[in-house]
Amino acid sequence: MNSPLRPQVARITRWLLAAVLLIPLRAAAQSDPKNPRVQTVPAPGHAEDLTPHPGLVIAGHVVIGQPAPAFELDSSLGRPVQLTSLRGDWTALFFMPRMNAAPDFNPTQLALQTENIRLVGVCHERARTVESFAQRNSLSWVLLADVTGEVGAMYGVWDEAQRGFIPGLVLLDSHGIVRYASIGRAFSPDQLRDIVLAAREKS
Repeated sequence: MNSPLRPQVARITRWLLAAVLLIPLRAAAQSDPKNPRVQTVPAPGHAEDLTPHPGLVIAGHVVIGQPAPAFELDSSLGRPVQLTSLRGDWTALFFMPRMNAAPDFNPTQLALQTENIRLVGVCHERARTVESFAQRNSLSWVLLADVTGEVGAMYGVWDEAQRGFIPGLVLLDSHGIVRYASIGRAFSPDQLRDIVLAAREKS
């Protein structure tokens, strides 16, 4: 004779088994408290949204209100450039996925220069390639060669799958402090100029 409790016992057993199996899945889905969550801030569409709040982690080691990660890279000037050597003026540091497809930023550099803002590009190329590109296109702005991609990784623009950069823009004040950053969106020369000027004004 079957016990009337047997169906209930079977249901409870199945429920307990399912709960035990789900525990590892839920634990795996939780973020590691030792690793802060990286938040990518896309370029805003309105000027009032240009400045993220202080302490916000943008990507990699880029944090609004904190010093930008230091580095030294070969440049289109034929010599290495340290990020710290650029202090004194504001610096618009932008990362280029495809150097050869880059638009003409010479007018942008001239417009920013009148506002004491320096335009500096970074690409995943060799130093010789960067130098020849600068000479061939008569660049008025500095282009840096990140051949290993290490600097791009620090700034959160390194795409491991593509083995190259995604677009990125980081604005530093005269002391090397990050005041604005956008990762993942490419800008036209006019857009870059307007965003940098608006972000500097709000800082």
